Amino acid sequence: MYTFQVLSVMMDIEAFPKLFLSAYENATDRDCVVLSDERATYGQMYERSLQVAKALSALDITKGERVGILMANSVDFVASLIGATFIGAVPMLYNGRFKSREIAHVTSDASIKVILTSDRIEEHVNYGDLLRSAIPGLDRQSNLQKLEISEMPELQTAVMFGATQHEGFMSEDDFLSLGKQVKTSTILGPIDSFDPDDPAVMFYTSGTTAMPKGCELSHRVFQHSGVIGGERFGLRAGDKMWAPLPMFHTTFTMPFTGIVSVGGTVISMQHFDATEAIEMIKTERPTLAFPAFTTITMALLDHPQYDSDTFSSIRTMFNVAPEDVLVKMQERMPHTSQITGFGMTETGGSVCLGETTAS
Repeated sequence: MYTFQVLSVMMDIEAFPKLFLSAYENATDRDCVVLSDERATYGQMYERSLQVAKALSALDITKGERVGILMANSVDFVASLIGATFIGAVPMLYNGRFKSREIAHVTSDASIKVILTSDRIEEHVNYGDLLRSAIPGLDRQSNLQKLEISEMPELQTAVMFGATQHEGFMSEDDFLSLGKQVKTSTILGPIDSFDPDDPAVMFYTSGTTAMPKGCELSHRVFQHSGVIGGERFGLRAGDKMWAPLPMFHTTFTMPFTGIVSVGGTVISMQHFDATEAIEMIKTERPTLAFPAFTTITMALLDHPQYDSDTFSSIRTMFNVAPEDVLVKMQERMPHTSQITGFGMTETGGSVCLGETTAS
């Protein structure tokens, strides 16, 4: 029987930048984020995040202001998220599937100051074109550090990471160059004063008939499912978590915060492909997995390359499904214990988690 335990948000917890800096200091050379075509150690992630933080600081972005991130899964997505939190800004994670109408609503509603986007998947989705269609006049700006958008007066700058030039966007090189004169102490010094109940991150969520609604989470709520819920997963120092879901979703941030708490590695994918996923699992040998949805787990279990030893390195896997489906999947994973849970965006992920000892 699968049982649940409610996770407490009242336990001692630090602001997320402190958590990351502790992992950086203790696991500098260990991989922090791995994708099929790029990876970054904690040391490299720290340096990239610091670059982003310094550039945002040079644009006069301050604590509590919101920085929109619209990117495919990537090292730069994670560095942008961490970098924003370094200065106490609130990263607002655009749903990568939003259309221009939803992007326009969210950008205005959240009072976004800076948008960080990327050309990484232009062959699939051109975020530059999408943002220009959502933000009237973005392609007619003379000062890219001080945009003048009448419908979105708070929006100051839009940045395009990558090699391509886009009308209305500051280039990656120009953006990062802004921060070269900002001292590291200016960024890191105030972090000790951050409170776990300060705003940490913002998601937008909605049903099928309404415009997206903002969920601003404190550092405590942002981390509680992953860090406090780490006991449910049996997290160990240096663990590796396969987490293939979109980084704009709590099904990424939940396992990510948990894995950072033990100085471990999150293994992600730019987009899910069952063949690539099985190859990645066999090569990277994750100790934990967070597919969450049966459509992903079953795509692996039913793949012709899958056998009973494919998940031999994985101690614990998180899936949400009816009990009979969980039982059937468990029968095909002899090396792995499943846990399940219940949660929502507003709770930062799972508010209840099962136990690996459940029968």
